[in-house]
Amino acid sequence: MMHFMFRWRLAPSAIGKLVASPQNRRQPAAALIEGHGGRMHQYFFTFTDDECSGFAITEMPDGDHAAALCMAAMATGGFDSFTMTRCWTPEEAERLMQEAQKSKNYRPPGS
Repeated sequence: MMHFMFRWRLAPSAIGKLVASPQNRRQPAAALIEGHGGRMHQYFFTFTDDECSGFAITEMPDGDHAAALCMAAMATGGFDSFTMTRCWTPEEAERLMQEAQKSKNYRPPGS
C-alpha cells in the first residue's frame, strides 16, 4: 500500500449545506476511501486555509486507485478542487535517497 494525502477545497454550496446542517464527514470520507481499496489514517478540516478546506492521510493500493478517488469526489460537484500527493515514510524516503545515488554522475543540460 502507498500513502497519499488528499486535499480538497469545498465548493461554496457544500459549505452552505454544512453550515445549515452540521455533520461529521469522517465516516463518508472513510467509506469513499475504502470503496477505492484504501484505508484512512487521519482526517482534518482546515477552514482557514485559502487553498484547501481539509485533508486526509490514507493508504491506497496504488496511484491509479488514488486518482480514481479524486475523480469520483470531483464528480459529485461538492468540491472546487480535490488533489492527491504521494507521501513516503522516513524509511521509504531513505530507500529513495539510496536509489537516487545511482544518478550522482548525472549532469544537467548545458553543463
